[in-house]
Amino acid sequence: QLEGQHPDNPDLAFLHAECLAGMGAWAALEAHLQARDPETRQHPEFLHLRGRLLAGTGRLAEARDALEAAAAMDSGNLRYVLEAGRACADLDEWDRSEAHWKQALRIDDACEEALLELAESRLALHDRGAAVRYLRECLLSHPDSEDAQLRLAELESQ
Repeated sequence: QLEGQHPDNPDLAFLHAECLAGMGAWAALEAHLQARDPETRQHPEFLHLRGRLLAGTGRLAEARDALEAAAAMDSGNLRYVLEAGRACADLDEWDRSEAHWKQALRIDDACEEALLELAESRLALHDRGAAVRYLRECLLSHPDSEDAQLRLAELESQ
């Protein structure tokens, strides 16, 4: 309703789109994004939402491209950077995903998700030692991280 009263407000349009994405209402989100004007389509938030739509509908390579574009346009946005990394990891593009996890750590040097994902990437690339180091680093900043504790315990028991 608010969006109808303020049709030129891209923030309201993006908020509405976030709600649709959060509900997994992919058809409605696609229609909503298609209705955006060309100027709005240039916003990193638009690209991010398009990436979420594409990922939600199984178009993983296109999703990665859109999410990486959003992260490149707003390289200080931790959410965009993390989602770009996840999109690469979903395609088993570990080296590419690592670049995003490391960018996330430049934004927040104690980012739990980035440290956990770096450990996962290192494991996928058969670098157990680095995976252990990232998990230990994660536990220094996040001693209650159950994910880090479990993963480290698994690695150390092998």
